[in-house]
Amino acid sequence: MKSSAARKFEEDSSEEFIFGIKDYLFLNDLEQKLDLSPTGNLSFHWADWRKTCIFKKALAINSKECAEAKEELDRALEELKGLKAWVTRKGEVLEVSYYDLYYSYLDPRMRLTWFDSDEESDLQVSLVNKSGPFFGLDTMRWFDHKIYHQFIFWKIFQKGLPMREFRVRFNSALASRGSDGNWHQDLLWIKQMSENGFVIEIRDKKSFDRIILDEKIELSLNLEHFKGCLVPNVEVIQNHFGRLDSNLFSFDSEQATASINVNQIAKRFENKSVDRFSSFREYHIFIPFSDISFQHIEDRELLPQFVKNLENLLLKELED
Repeated sequence: MKSSAARKFEEDSSEEFIFGIKDYLFLNDLEQKLDLSPTGNLSFHWADWRKTCIFKKALAINSKECAEAKEELDRALEELKGLKAWVTRKGEVLEVSYYDLYYSYLDPRMRLTWFDSDEESDLQVSLVNKSGPFFGLDTMRWFDHKIYHQFIFWKIFQKGLPMREFRVRFNSALASRGSDGNWHQDLLWIKQMSENGFVIEIRDKKSFDRIILDEKIELSLNLEHFKGCLVPNVEVIQNHFGRLDSNLFSFDSEQATASINVNQIAKRFENKSVDRFSSFREYHIFIPFSDISFQHIEDRELLPQFVKNLENLLLKELED
């Protein structure tokens, strides 16, 4: 089902644009996103908002299609208990299941033992047999995003995770300038945004090390794309963003800029495992708007207001 373009319907002889979130929530594909623009440069996933989590959990009880999706998820996780892996520590080999690996990774108490202990570098895992080949558990080479998402969805259904406040998804490159004065187009990407800030993605370890070691990173944000969409209107948002590609924040000399002290970011990860347990492919860092210095003070409220407008529009559809 394509749910990205605006769906129209007639009511009282008037025409209204909606995102179609109710139709989206009835889909039995738990991975499916809802595109909020025809080009998909804005999107939403039901797990990214407490209200849609509650709605989805109710559907898993009351809707046959959604109940089947929940049952399929349960079966998929049960099958992981039959897939074996072997973990070594101090010369001893322990047989575990894929289920054990992911459960321990997501469970705070188990994570202390398996991942965040002083001896974590001694842990090795094999997905082949008890004789190996083995690789460091901290390399995350065993990690599969699809299985991880299945566990996240299962924990949401089981009330095992705190539910999130509303956030919208992007996949937009950020132009960044380091202390060398050069602009780079491929170091940082905006992935999610809430009223409080945004999540940036760094897509490899080389870029991660380069950014963390720099004294200061300056970001270029194309705020002009958002200034014309502060009216909470689905048609305006879809028409506007439907004319743009995915790089909503790409560099332009006329853009407003924002500065971030990367040392503040680095301090957040002291004594944490973002570097060791990243699979050396993707790093995600949350940047609060309060940590960003905007050139124009009035620009500080632009992005939070845009996110709030999207939330209100989707909430209206849920409640209608």
